[in-house]
Amino acid sequence: MGIENVYLIPHSSKPINEYFNPKLLTGLYPTLFCYGRGAPEDQSRPVQIKLKEHIRYLLSYNDRRFETNHSFIFVVFNLLQRRDACFHAQLIATKPYFLSSADEILSLNSKDIETALDNNCKRTYNSESNDALNKLLQHIKTIGGRVMGSAYSRTALRTRIHALIYNQGLPSIFLTLNPADIHSPVALYFAGVKLNLDNIQNEQLMDTYKRAEIIASHPVATAKFFHVLITNILDTMIIGGVLGPVKAYFGTVESQGRGSLHLHLLIWLDHDMKPGDMKEKIQDVNFREKLKAYLEDIIKEDLDEFKDKQVFENLNVPRSFDTPPRLSQGNIYAALRTIDLTGLAENINKSPVWSTPIKQQLSPSIPYASPLLNKSLQTPTHDRPTSIVNVLHNQSNINPACLPTPNPSSPNFAARFRADVVQLVETDNKHKHSDTCYKYSNPKQGDKKICRLRMPRKLVPVSTIDPDTGHISMRRSDPWINNFNEYIIAACRSNMDIKFIWSGSDAKALVYYITDYVTKMSLSFHDTLALVQNSIKSIMNSSHQTDKENAIEKSRKLVLRCYNTLASQQELSGVQVASYLMNYDDHYTTHKFQGLYLIQTEWYLQTQLNEIRSKQKSKGSMQ
Repeated sequence: MGIENVYLIPHSSKPINEYFNPKLLTGLYPTLFCYGRGAPEDQSRPVQIKLKEHIRYLLSYNDRRFETNHSFIFVVFNLLQRRDACFHAQLIATKPYFLSSADEILSLNSKDIETALDNNCKRTYNSESNDALNKLLQHIKTIGGRVMGSAYSRTALRTRIHALIYNQGLPSIFLTLNPADIHSPVALYFAGVKLNLDNIQNEQLMDTYKRAEIIASHPVATAKFFHVLITNILDTMIIGGVLGPVKAYFGTVESQGRGSLHLHLLIWLDHDMKPGDMKEKIQDVNFREKLKAYLEDIIKEDLDEFKDKQVFENLNVPRSFDTPPRLSQGNIYAALRTIDLTGLAENINKSPVWSTPIKQQLSPSIPYASPLLNKSLQTPTHDRPTSIVNVLHNQSNINPACLPTPNPSSPNFAARFRADVVQLVETDNKHKHSDTCYKYSNPKQGDKKICRLRMPRKLVPVSTIDPDTGHISMRRSDPWINNFNEYIIAACRSNMDIKFIWSGSDAKALVYYITDYVTKMSLSFHDTLALVQNSIKSIMNSSHQTDKENAIEKSRKLVLRCYNTLASQQELSGVQVASYLMNYDDHYTTHKFQGLYLIQTEWYLQTQLNEIRSKQKSKGSMQ
């Protein structure tokens, strides 16, 4: 009888060193580093490579063994996060504002946090009433704001959005894109599936479960697909002028329940009108008609324009109505151009970075970046052959998101394009109620069960703008369709939403809601206080505490312990982690931002003021 070898992994009470230890990852993942070599931070390597760069190299291996491992990306991401946190905790411990609050932070105990929790439950909590706790939370925020992928770094994006609003004014459009990675041949191609993207065969696409399995096991490929798709849509369509001349945008990336990514995008149209100017111009009938025509051109709320028949399901609404004619290239964006709206001299942007070419100046090499370049797209031809309308129905077993966007050079492109849009919208952009719709309603408290997405929506036969209130009602004949733009949905091939932000009385409230939503924290304030309380208890009962450490070092460890405890509760999907590791941004914007460190500035000014006062006192005493 043969004897089977048994391999034991030794354990120790002493944590292993995470810094410059090439044996760490080779010991954790012997199947990935098959020969025990090639680990990051190997000091014997003649050319030193940073840890994050080496990880990106490993995740780019052709055999994808590092990418498909179920825990590798999470372990190395956690290593990088903890290093960032330790570095910045050490850094702020040298700052004057931390030195002055070290003793105050150490005075905190579990009872103080418990009192704060009780006050928070009673809604009587005041940050000024507990200055020490407030300073501790501020130091935690300072550390977390500089850690890759942390919840606090996400909230820092809110400051940038507010800065862009201050610089450019209120945004004009709110756009949400939710790419369907499990249906995309491009995502499968990035995951290693052998596909000819120019000639995809139905049998190569597999069934939905198999595609989802491949996408879930290849987070790096999925992150790459999202990044490539979004950057191309932003560069060729948003900046290209599909929604009109654009001077700025800011979008934040968010993960949904199943781990895939989606984008919330604020867009600033290139005009100089202020809310007061808009209220004044809305009184003009000609302006209202042009604005309605513009909105009907970029935002669709039904499929009447893409079908032969226009039918209302609501018997109280007339069954047919006149569809406004498509506008010509010369006046399609007249409602939002400065020269046409204000009567002032034309505003010429001399900066080559932010100026956006108008539609007639776009390169013809990007045919769908400018819908108006192709006249056949503007007016639906109602006499198109039935075979063209049903070109996608013949592939009913395949989600239309799996199929490529129709080629503009193909015969009958206009009819094919309209049929493609109809299929995409009816399959992916129609609302279906789920538990998410009612997550804020509580039937036990007598709340009425109402969909938070306001579905189904009211049918409107003709678009109108109320000159008194500024309320816009867009034409709609289908109560279940989310707003869409036909060119963007054909490019992203997934569900989307688009809203025009009107400069009415509720514009500021809407902008605040949007900026708060796209940068929301995953932990509530109550949970944050409870975790801080656990950290304080843990560090007070720690056997590693020594009397030799000064107050600054003890405070630094307390702040770091609290941050690590909070960070351990953060949920990140594999695609999010892969996106950070591959240096793909968690936000997209046209502008660059420079932080102003006001604490140091304030400290310097206060120091100078104290010196001046002391000199004045010394002079007064001498006299």
